Amino acid sequence: DLAIGVSGESPPGGGYAARPLGSMEFVFAVAPSHPLAALPEPLTREQILAHRAVAVGDTSRNQPARSVGLLSGQDVLTVPSLEAKIAAQVAGLGCGYLPRFAAMVEAGARRLVIKEVEERKPEERVDYAWRPAEKGRALRWFLKRLEDPGVRAALLGPHQGQPAPRKTRASRRAPASAPAPAG
Repeated sequence: DLAIGVSGESPPGGGYAARPLGSMEFVFAVAPSHPLAALPEPLTREQILAHRAVAVGDTSRNQPARSVGLLSGQDVLTVPSLEAKIAAQVAGLGCGYLPRFAAMVEAGARRLVIKEVEERKPEERVDYAWRPAEKGRALRWFLKRLEDPGVRAALLGPHQGQPAPRKTRASRRAPASAPAPAG
């Protein structure tokens, strides 16, 4: 077993080894049609609390469920994956934090707006973990590849370390430009 992108504490009872993959930055994002998109920045806790959050359900089977980036008392739409979370936020079904690399793709296509918030979510350390008792060749190959800083950076997303795109009134109204012809 190998888990990539593990966050939080190691499971109680041991049986796992973990190494840092790196850190991931999160940004708060909403659809351009969402009511929070039109509010001045930074958004307050109270403004965010008034709107449904979209969250990925905790998939751990033998551990207590965790919630990250949600406000106490906030209505929550729970989805099964990051892809479903992005789709729900693009559809305007809720708001929430996304990994910056994913939000930048959607913001660049004008499907999401990245908003400044008063209470920023800190960068989250993510690890990769495995059962050291497993000695298979495939696991050893993966662990060797994960020692490469370039591989770890690629797994964290293409835009880690780059500033988030800023939106302006003009960019929200401007149509997306067509790609230049190859030549």
